[in-house]
Amino acid sequence: MSVSESGPLDMQAFFDRQRRIIFSATLALWVMGSLATYADRNNFEGWKPDDWIGAEVAALPLGICAVLAGWARPRWLQWVGVGGMFVQNVWYFLFYTLRV
Repeated sequence: MSVSESGPLDMQAFFDRQRRIIFSATLALWVMGSLATYADRNNFEGWKPDDWIGAEVAALPLGICAVLAGWARPRWLQWVGVGGMFVQNVWYFLFYTLRV
């Protein structure tokens, strides 16, 4: 990011330029996680052959929220996407880390 020596940085303009790149990385992580779950579907002990679909359904909102946050035009819809990703990350933390 080029910085002018005279004046404050316009972080809103920077975010508007970089938003798609930021959320493309999040979407890429979701795709890689989905592919890893599919590729390892036969290696999970106790899983039936189609149980990987349930794991993908649980992760699907992350992909949807990343698309909303990265490519939606209305600001409120972007915030819905970001809020959805935040809620899902908190849920993952509570469910998988703390085993609530």
